[in-house]
Amino acid sequence: MIRRGLTGAALALLLPLAVAAEEPVLRVVDAKASASAPLLLEHKCPSDPTWFSAFVGTKGAVKDRFRTGSSTSALLEFFIGGRVGIAPGSEIEVISETRIGDANRSLKRVVLSSGSIWFKSAKLRQPLEIQTQTGLMGIKGTEFTVEASPDTTQLSVLDGSVEVRSSERKFVALAAPGDVYQLNSGPTPVYQHKDPAVLRQEIEQGPLGQALQSIQEELQGLRQDMTRVGSQLDQLLGLLETGPKVARPFKVALESSAFPSRPDMSPNQVAGVAPVFSWAADPQADGYVMLLAADSKFDQIIFSTRSRDHQLAYPASARPLAAGTYFWRIVPVDVQDQPLPGCGQAFFRVEGTRPL
Repeated sequence: MIRRGLTGAALALLLPLAVAAEEPVLRVVDAKASASAPLLLEHKCPSDPTWFSAFVGTKGAVKDRFRTGSSTSALLEFFIGGRVGIAPGSEIEVISETRIGDANRSLKRVVLSSGSIWFKSAKLRQPLEIQTQTGLMGIKGTEFTVEASPDTTQLSVLDGSVEVRSSERKFVALAAPGDVYQLNSGPTPVYQHKDPAVLRQEIEQGPLGQALQSIQEELQGLRQDMTRVGSQLDQLLGLLETGPKVARPFKVALESSAFPSRPDMSPNQVAGVAPVFSWAADPQADGYVMLLAADSKFDQIIFSTRSRDHQLAYPASARPLAAGTYFWRIVPVDVQDQPLPGCGQAFFRVEGTRPL
């Protein structure tokens, strides 16, 4: 795991004002694509006119949606406890409601519109459910998989217990390890029980396990206390924990026509030029890790990537930046993604702007 120093700079951009966001409930801790395939993980807030690219560190709030491309799997972490592996070609939404008779304790629900997920958690600090078109599953601190299609939901329990209800919220069963339920539009689910070890092996070697193979280590290594397990986000945060932190603030004023945030414009239609970040090349580096955040502690990561070049443009597919101050850091790394000491002076340029 990467654990050493980095250099950095602060960037202030004056851009259109943004609407205040909901309190985040989860964040992306890993995202990987199959060999030679492009990484495609997208995020959509209720007010967004279209889907935007999501990155390791991207946070999601209630009513936000995430979806994966046909070759991308992702790992999301809930702040109330628990992680969910999202298979390629899947879409989820997080919703919230107040429990009847308990106005002070809300219930979080993950709506799986399509695709498959692998959920694992320790004891949750707040009620959480998984909902599909044909079923509803209450989580009590457990491990299970859910595969959803428009007409059928298959639940496979690997550890703990899951309360199973129909789409009409009628109680079906309290599923135990080894239980497999197929919920459909009919009144009676299909049930079978297998040895839990056999069931786990079938899932790991089956289509869902193969699809999530790149994040299996993170899922299977999850400890009861929810400590770090080696995800990409853990590595990025490790870069920020130790070593020298050099920051140089810059401010730029964008021309009125540059990089607008109109609700009727898709990312490919945004006028102007997005910020372009440049830094001094390190001849010893195999590549560079870049992080862009809305705060100096990098708790609100907006963009993260690894590049072999020493210049990067903010992606046109990413959500347009709102007015405010942003912080970015560049970490030169070797072929094993270990940071190199003594990175050169970082600087930046933004086309289509005039410096203050």
